[in-house]
Amino acid sequence: MTRPLPGHRGAVLAIWFLLLALLASVVALVVVVPRDGLGHRPPPPTRAAADERVPR
Repeated sequence: MTRPLPGHRGAVLAIWFLLLALLASVVALVVVVPRDGLGHRPPPPTRAAADERVPR
């Protein structure tokens, strides 16, 4: 990698910080988003399914 010009160290650090923030946001999305995609939650259990789970 080429050496930055004198006095441009802050800009280089800012660019690296932005790249790291972007990478962290991508990793957070991959971890948080469920595998079946964005906003696709399984439907709530129906009344019949809930009644089957209740022991009698």
